[in-house]
Amino acid sequence: MPLQQTLKSETQVLVPNDILLLIFDILIDEAVESQEPIAWLLLYGDVETWTGRLSLGVASEEDAQHKQMEPRYRNKALRQRFRATGLLRQVSKATCHLIHRKFRPATAFYLLDDKPVTALVLPDIDLFATTHLPYAWNTFKSLEPEVAADDKRLILTLHNPRSGAQAVLDYIQHYHVSLLDCTDPARHDRLAITLKMTNLKELWIECGWMWWQRYTRRTRHAGIRRISSVIFSHLHKLRPVYREAYPVFRQLQKRGVKLYCIGNWLVKLKVIQIFVTKDDTQMQWVEPNCPECLTAGSPCDAGQDADVESEPDSGPDWDSDWDLYYQSPVSDDANWDAQELF
Repeated sequence: MPLQQTLKSETQVLVPNDILLLIFDILIDEAVESQEPIAWLLLYGDVETWTGRLSLGVASEEDAQHKQMEPRYRNKALRQRFRATGLLRQVSKATCHLIHRKFRPATAFYLLDDKPVTALVLPDIDLFATTHLPYAWNTFKSLEPEVAADDKRLILTLHNPRSGAQAVLDYIQHYHVSLLDCTDPARHDRLAITLKMTNLKELWIECGWMWWQRYTRRTRHAGIRRISSVIFSHLHKLRPVYREAYPVFRQLQKRGVKLYCIGNWLVKLKVIQIFVTKDDTQMQWVEPNCPECLTAGSPCDAGQDADVESEPDSGPDWDSDWDLYYQSPVSDDANWDAQELF
């Protein structure tokens, strides 16, 4: 039937459900592709929700100015997820169900707000953490009392999750931990949380002090090799301390979880992949730039010793401060700024 006759006809044209579902799936996939990753903080909340006491917060650089922002600019990251699927939600409950297969619902607080809201999580691209940059290099005792108390309650909640909290843990595929969580025995329970994350694919660990100029200028060879003391001076030095975390790392590796080191929480750049054996830790560059390695598709023989040669330091001497910091569960320097590491 011609299109004009069809439009004038009183006969209703029905689209088969299978075709509608395919159209909805395509639209939902397009909505997913349009989204940027969100870094979520796992938080302990006093308000009881379907996730128990567990909720999410958005980790962003806007948090400090959040209360001074106009209402229309607040919760921007949360609203963008809903706007991407807004029209589809209005079709029927069935489309909402399809949306929630990709955009997973969870309870969220925007850090400085008091009321819980519903957030939409994209497990394939979103990153999760229990600590943010200002707290990543400190222990419980160096936090404000209220924050430290909530932090301890959060760890207990994550180790004994209710069904709703376990659902959120099952969302997590990319998880960030601070270097201190891996090296301080007093914080081993924070690292052990990762064993509760059944769908975890990548664990992101901070590198500590990293020489970015050396990273960008030096030739990075393919293949597994020793951790570069030239670029990752503190990570190399702390390998013996890492042994406290070896049991957790090995269990994660057996499950197929990849361990990465990132150089900066704000940029979230994966620099190296690490491999934990029974007695040592080795590394592999995420983005090698050696022409011979890239051409051959396999590691070349050069550069095995170049990563551990000594070079004169052109920056501040952190070694003594770092030793004191990791020998003590609490940093004595109240003005110590983690931003200076980057």
